Amino acid sequence: MLASPSPEPPLRISPLSALAAAAFIGCRPGATLDTGLVPADGCELDPEHFQDVSIEPAPVPTVFYASWSTADPTVGHVVFSAGDEPWETAPSQQASTTHQALLVGSPADAEVRIRLVSAQDGVQRCSATVVMTTPSPPPELPVMSVDPDYRSVEPDGWALVPFGPSETSIPTLVDSQGRYCWWLEEGGYFFYAKPGHDGRTLLLLDSADGELEDGRLLEVGLDGQTIWERNVPSGHNDYTLLPDGSILVLGREVYDGTVDGRTLQMTSDTLIALQPDGGHAVVWTARETLWLALQETIEIIAATHHDDGPVDWTHGTGLFYDAETDRVLLSLTYAGVIVALERSTLETAWILGGDGGTLTPHEERGGTVSVPHSIQALDQRVLIYNQRMEREEQICGEATEVLLDLDAGTAETSWVGRAPDCGYPDIMGSAHRSFDGTTIVAGGTLGQLSWFDQHGELVWRLNGELGAAVGGAVQVPAFH
Repeated sequence: MLASPSPEPPLRISPLSALAAAAFIGCRPGATLDTGLVPADGCELDPEHFQDVSIEPAPVPTVFYASWSTADPTVGHVVFSAGDEPWETAPSQQASTTHQALLVGSPADAEVRIRLVSAQDGVQRCSATVVMTTPSPPPELPVMSVDPDYRSVEPDGWALVPFGPSETSIPTLVDSQGRYCWWLEEGGYFFYAKPGHDGRTLLLLDSADGELEDGRLLEVGLDGQTIWERNVPSGHNDYTLLPDGSILVLGREVYDGTVDGRTLQMTSDTLIALQPDGGHAVVWTARETLWLALQETIEIIAATHHDDGPVDWTHGTGLFYDAETDRVLLSLTYAGVIVALERSTLETAWILGGDGGTLTPHEERGGTVSVPHSIQALDQRVLIYNQRMEREEQICGEATEVLLDLDAGTAETSWVGRAPDCGYPDIMGSAHRSFDGTTIVAGGTLGQLSWFDQHGELVWRLNGELGAAVGGAVQVPAFH
């Protein structure tokens, strides 16, 4: 691999006209490519070969559209780097005279060096180096830094996570060093940002402000362009994709309920199905399904309710479709339970935690559910973020993996991710098992992103300002 500087002066290209959505996403360079953007062996420096060159920032300003043309059909791709991060887009699938690429992954406040590469009849040609710069992130985003006490195993890919200073939040991609590589200033309150069906788009839910307002679900491309958006009555917090192409969204309803002989205004969660044809319908309500099973919990919550709003006895915060069992899982924070529903009928399959639980925990292994704030299905297990779990007389936020034996009707804690410097958030928090086997934990108002290994050891952590609200986080592999 060559390490000498580029022999020609960098070429700076001003932004030109907007391009259509580009076709290629970056890929790590192969061993034969020069990561310093010097032409590799057998790559001829030939700037005149590349015509109509345009490099322009996308709506997300750390992302670049690249386009060019060649006189004859060629196979094209792009090599680019920001500092020590080298990337390469996938080669075009067939030879063409017109070429497009989307360059994703450069951090904020960076100089990005870009080189176009063209292959034809076994001959590889390289353009001059184009130099672009990325702007600073929005000032509302907290400054994140690597915790020197927990930096033994650097995570792969990016954390896909919204950050919110108050009533709004900004979806972002954050790398292992705490650098913002992508952000969307859409305006709204997003608890999660999740990859779409093909992994090339992102789904975002702008939560409704109250039980009677509309939420807003939108799909955006990696360039930041909105592909579609739909209003969701009372939609909030979380959503999940189903195999038939529909999407389930957490909603709310308000009604009068009788508790201990008193008629109270109540609120609890619903499930709203968004159909591919644009229709939507409420297909499940906690009121109809869980009211009798959780009576003791409802009575306790109602007795301690003192504000003027309706009594919220479920407060759904997590929703996950388990393809292995064809069930939908919900985490209901105020009720303190995880609920599994059969997808086909939406009847209750099992309940974990609370007075209405149908699974008996192995008490000797410690607690399984305590103020649950996210849920993910694993192989015969579930991963929960418990906001406040007491173990060994310490109350901490933790990721809790629970092994389920549905035949025996039992559940037991099988893994715990718990920081040595125990703390718990006042609100929010999530846990997600990643593609590489690590578990990413978003610390809510603790302002932290933490990664735990397969043994439950904290191996990497990013710290932000205390009080910076860190939304639900998922770890995604590099798009390149």
